[in-house]
Amino acid sequence: FYIAEALKENIDISKIDCIGSVPLHLSRKRERGFNQSETFAREIAKLTGVPYVELLKKVKKNKIQHELSLAERTENVKGVYDVVDEALIAGKTVLLCDDILTTGNTMGECANVLFNAGAKEVVGATIARVRDKIYTGATKTNT
Repeated sequence: FYIAEALKENIDISKIDCIGSVPLHLSRKRERGFNQSETFAREIAKLTGVPYVELLKKVKKNKIQHELSLAERTENVKGVYDVVDEALIAGKTVLLCDDILTTGNTMGECANVLFNAGAKEVVGATIARVRDKIYTGATKTNT
């Protein structure tokens, strides 16, 4: 319940159209049995009443981010994600959930993919953040 309360204190939940999550590659999800970011997002959806929607898919299997140097992480996520259906995103304000924010490269890349598909706004939510690794590289590329 804490995360739902923290979100309500920091953003206007009524302006969020849908909640999505950073996807795992299908082979990784099968191996693990679940996607922790999706589980997190679905719980937020249940607590807030905002619908969970599969917005993104992972189209390329890449290396695990925490095993790479900071410089390698930016390149590692490029071209890895795509939208499931632009109609689900166009003009919407999206809450995008991931498990851990380290450098922000994954969240930033996913946000850029959503913006390029027509999202009006993307708000990120994570379970944890690694200190001293602040990312400001997500850019809105359409207006």
